[in-house]
Amino acid sequence: MSWLTTQPLASDTRSPGLSESLITRIVAAGGGRYVGLLDESDGWRETLVLFASLRTRSTLALPLSRLCVRAVRARIAKSDRLFARFAARRQNRGMRAA
Repeated sequence: MSWLTTQPLASDTRSPGLSESLITRIVAAGGGRYVGLLDESDGWRETLVLFASLRTRSTLALPLSRLCVRAVRARIAKSDRLFARFAARRQNRGMRAA
């Protein structure tokens, strides 16, 4: 499964071999919890893979064509950093008010 860490999937959910089970495993290997898919029929230009950060429980998304373990990790890390930055600012404001 080493290819999962570097190779985005260049296929659509209708392609043979790309099951929801595989998508779930890729997201889990990237440190997230799989939530579901937003299909092109929902008005999106491309199918989106929805997953949650285990730390913040925030729902995030990646286009299916960019899905790989590395991309999931990067998206979660970016989101978690933003949450931490916001929490630090909020805490600093609370200290100034006291």
